[in-house]
Amino acid sequence: MIPIFVPFTRVKPLTDFVLRPYSVTAVKMEDRTSYPDYWQERWDAGEAFINVEHDVVPWPGAIEELDACPEDWCAFGYHPRTTFEGQTVILACCKFREPFIAATLGVWEQVSPRDYAMCDSHLSGFARQRGLRCHQHFPPVVHDRS
Repeated sequence: MIPIFVPFTRVKPLTDFVLRPYSVTAVKMEDRTSYPDYWQERWDAGEAFINVEHDVVPWPGAIEELDACPEDWCAFGYHPRTTFEGQTVILACCKFREPFIAATLGVWEQVSPRDYAMCDSHLSGFARQRGLRCHQHFPPVVHDRS
């Protein structure tokens, strides 16, 4: 299984429950710049990983689907009829393999402003400029806004 990372401020109870069967690395986000710093660390490591945000509830089998997918960049959205085609790819429940990371080196040094709210759109635009596309999985995962 590809390593799973959970960046968090407070892991939602349902997210915690769904991820219990997996070995996860939880990474505390201290402030608004912690999330881009987290992404920089993942890119610096250069190794494949799955990202599951602290307020995302993957359905049973979603993590296995990401792990088994041969694509270098893939993700789940939140809405059943929304596609990533030409849109921002959300980083809430996604997988990155080494070739994608290598093809996007430097992405996190360039994020401005250096703020958690910029990460999704910044990576999407950076990748799109290089002709890279995200493989979208369905059905979507749940965003727990409670």
